[in-house]
Amino acid sequence: MSLRSGVWTRSRSLTWFLLGVLGIASLRPNELLDRLFAYAATPSRLFAEIAAPVDLLRSGEAHAAAENLFAKGALAREWSDQALAREQQWVMPQRAELTAGRRFVHAEVARSGSGDLDTIDVRLATIVGVAVGQPVVIGEHYVGRVASLDGHHPGNAKVELITGRDFRVGAEVIPEHRETGELACRLVAGGLAGEAQEAGQRASGEIALGVRTPSRRRVVNGEVRVHEPALPGDESGNVARRLAEGFLLGELESPNPDDPQPSLRILPGLDYESGLHQVLVVTPPTAGELEVVPMRLETFEGRRWTAVRSLGPAQVELDREGILLAVGALQGARRGLAVSYGAHFVGRIDVVEGLSSGVRTLGDPGLALHVLARLEGEDEPRAIGQLVSLGRDPVTREVRMRWFARVALDPLGTAPPRRAWLYTGSGQPGVPRGLLIGEVELPGSRGEHELRVRQEAEVRELREFWMWRSDTDLARELAGGPGA
Repeated sequence: MSLRSGVWTRSRSLTWFLLGVLGIASLRPNELLDRLFAYAATPSRLFAEIAAPVDLLRSGEAHAAAENLFAKGALAREWSDQALAREQQWVMPQRAELTAGRRFVHAEVARSGSGDLDTIDVRLATIVGVAVGQPVVIGEHYVGRVASLDGHHPGNAKVELITGRDFRVGAEVIPEHRETGELACRLVAGGLAGEAQEAGQRASGEIALGVRTPSRRRVVNGEVRVHEPALPGDESGNVARRLAEGFLLGELESPNPDDPQPSLRILPGLDYESGLHQVLVVTPPTAGELEVVPMRLETFEGRRWTAVRSLGPAQVELDREGILLAVGALQGARRGLAVSYGAHFVGRIDVVEGLSSGVRTLGDPGLALHVLARLEGEDEPRAIGQLVSLGRDPVTREVRMRWFARVALDPLGTAPPRRAWLYTGSGQPGVPRGLLIGEVELPGSRGEHELRVRQEAEVRELREFWMWRSDTDLARELAGGPGA
């Protein structure tokens, strides 16, 4: 009796000890412990996958939701295809003097807005004629220059942005009214204005470009355009300077115009933090080559997606929202990859295990997306920057999202909010552009706003999804390597 009592007492003590360890681990997460528990739970996850067809309680709802979303997704996909062509037209300069004697190569932004305002990574439509030092533009706006070409991944390049700490470019101020005999104001532009900038610094709030060595301080307004004289003995550099000549940097402004020596800054017409989606590399004309080389939209190509199945909700916290997928690292799941149903954005993979993955859906607080907007009554998409989820409203089921508008949709700021449809933009690895997010009313003024995004309710009823395939997996498949 005493022996049994002793064994029972030791077992009970061990049980309480393990419960205490688990309690401490839950309060202080440890990556090694989490991984061990994940591997220990793998057999149960496998059993859940095998037993998934038994879940028939919601199969009718899921089937109806899938059919409804598929029909709506066809319209969203059609607009996305059309929007690419319109966006490629929109990023082209419209003034004849900016297109003459120039060739334009489209490029899609592969990485931006991740805390680095010095550079962005882009995918080029072609590498023919593209060289380091050539200007990069969006429409009439000068963005920066090609910093390097990726020798290991042909077609990829790094662009140095004008917002970078060490970037400098010559410019000239074009006032609205220039008096007869008035001398032009020349200056050097680059970096951020008004603060000491560290490498890779993230800007908070409004972004303004720095002004250095202005030839006249009393000019406090007007357009600022690139203007650099040719330098003797620098033939390739002079070619790049001529290609950049006349492109717009922004509007000159002084925060203290009444000061005898007013400080100056340039307000750009672009959102450099997260509003860069497509850009153009300006090259010299090439015999036998197209004057404009467009990108191809890969979002809806079948080879870019893998069919996956849901195992149910992934989050147990009341304020979290997610989905558990029956696909893991062994099947190509990677953190950051988008999950969709047809043309509808569902979420991004956040946690990857051996045989399963956790997806952060749109209603999960903290999920951030680079966004394009299709405003009612307009054909051209607008790059509106980054939206961050604040969670789903428990009553209306709308998704609350924070948006800092660095570029006003309505320059006067007096128009009422406009109805718009939101789509994923470029600049986030693993998230293709053109997936439908939802419907919203967009305010026209600059500054911080809280949006209410109406997402299709059927998304949360689905059981079958698609996962975006990484470039690494595609490259391995083309090479015929392991796992192809």
